[in-house]
Amino acid sequence: MADKPHDPVAHYELGLAQLDSGSAAAAASSLRRSLELGYLEDATAWRDDDPLGPYHAAADALLEAGEYAAAEACYRHSLQLDGQNVGVHERLAATLRLSGRLAEAANELHDTLSLLGEEHEEVRCWLLLDLGAVIEDLAPIVGTGADWPSASAAGASSEEASGGAVRVGSLAPERLSAEECYRRAVRLDPEAGEAHKRLADVLAYSRGAAHAS
Repeated sequence: MADKPHDPVAHYELGLAQLDSGSAAAAASSLRRSLELGYLEDATAWRDDDPLGPYHAAADALLEAGEYAAAEACYRHSLQLDGQNVGVHERLAATLRLSGRLAEAANELHDTLSLLGEEHEEVRCWLLLDLGAVIEDLAPIVGTGADWPSASAAGASSEEASGGAVRVGSLAPERLSAEECYRRAVRLDPEAGEAHKRLADVLAYSRGAAHAS
C-alpha cells in the first residue's frame, strides 16, 4: 500500500482482504479510505452493483462484535454517501439501541419511515415492529415486569414516557405507543404474524394490568 497511498482501488482491495481475514476494524478503515479517495466515482473499479456492500459488511461485523462506536461511525459515513438506504438506517438504529441510546434509536426509525412511499408496506411494517420494540424499552408495558431504564440511558424522562407513549421523531415528531406501532404494522401487512403476535402480547399485558388494578 505504501506505493499506492492515493489509489482508491488499492485501498478497496486491501479492505476486501482484511474483511476476508476477519479484521473488521482494519477493513472498515481501508474501505472508508477508498471511498474518501473517490472509489464510488470510479465506475471501472466497481466489482458489482453494490460497491458499498463490503463496507456495510465490515460495519455489521463491528456491530456483532459489540464495537458500537466504530459501527455507528461506519453507518453514518455510509448515509452521507447514500442517505436513502433504509437498511443502513435500520442498522444504525440497532446500534444506537444496543448502545443504550433508546430515544435516538426511536427517532432514527421514525424518521426512516418518512423516507418510504405508501407502496413499501412490508418494509414499513418491520420498521414499525422495530420502533415498537424500542418504545417498549423506553416505556415498559405495565405487567411485563420490565424495569424502567434510567433517564440518562433512555434519553427520555418518565413524564415524557407517561402512559406507555413517547415522543419520537426529529422530522415530524409525534407521540406513539408500542401498541399503536403494532396496530399500524398489522394494518400495513395483515399477513405479518409477528405483528399480530406483538399486538396480542401488548393487549394481553394491558388487560392483565387493568384487571390487577
